[in-house]
Amino acid sequence: MQIQDGDTFEHKGVTFTFQTERDDGHGEPWKESDGHGVVSGWDFRDAIRGEWVLARDRGYKRFYNWFETMAIAKRDGWGLHDDEIAKLAVKLKRTPTKRDIRKEAVRRDFNFLRGWCSDEWNYVGVTVSARGVEDQSLWGIESNAGDYLMEVARDLADEALHPLGAVKDEAMAMGD
Repeated sequence: MQIQDGDTFEHKGVTFTFQTERDDGHGEPWKESDGHGVVSGWDFRDAIRGEWVLARDRGYKRFYNWFETMAIAKRDGWGLHDDEIAKLAVKLKRTPTKRDIRKEAVRRDFNFLRGWCSDEWNYVGVTVSARGVEDQSLWGIESNAGDYLMEVARDLADEALHPLGAVKDEAMAMGD
């Protein structure tokens, strides 16, 4: 289920409102999380062998070093899910080699990071609120996370309801 800002959803009999807010405190994905390729700082030059231009801004460029990233992908065992390997096999018209799979994983990482650089996605904070419970939030979530945003919202709703359940359990234990 895709959820949008302002949407409501029912969780354990309570109606919650879902909101996101841009998380500008979260830095570049290649610095904030593991499993990404080698990215340069801003530089005023052309790409050299083994680099792809990741972003441009007024003559400056940020480069993705696919050559070094391929070495990291090999060392760390980057790969694809079985269904993605099957799609790659159709595209290649043959069974992909381990190198083919790493190349595709690196290409996908480059496109993911380029999406962040071009503001196609950003980091957000997810907040759920409901009458009678404390708002709950989680920050640093990718805005393009699709169904995962709903999963986060339900987990936050559980957290919001947890104190109510503890109070109810305590009252029942005391015979109230």
